[in-house]
Amino acid sequence: MIKTTLAVMGCTAVLGLALALAPAAAQGPPEGQSLVQNRCTVCHNLTRVRNHIGKNDRKAWNDYVSRMQKNGARVTDAEKQVIVDYLSSLKSGKDL
Repeated sequence: MIKTTLAVMGCTAVLGLALALAPAAAQGPPEGQSLVQNRCTVCHNLTRVRNHIGKNDRKAWNDYVSRMQKNGARVTDAEKQVIVDYLSSLKSGKDL
C-alpha cells in the first residue's frame, strides 16, 4: 500500500512538472532571437551577426544596432533593447 501511494505521488509530481514546463517550450524561440532572425535578415544573412557574437560587448551591440537603424532597419527602440540584450547574452554564434 505504501509503495503504491509513493508511486502515485511520484507520477503525479512528474506529470505536474511536465505540464508546467510544456507551455514554456511551446512558446518558441526567445523574443530577441525572433527579432534578430526577422529584422536582420531583411538586409543580410546572419553570418555577419554570428561573427561578432562573443566579441562584442553590450555597448558594441547597442552601437551596431543603432547604426543599422540609421541605415533603415525597421527596429523600434524597444526592440533594439531586446536585440541588444539577447545578442550580448550569447556566448557563441551557434546559439543564434
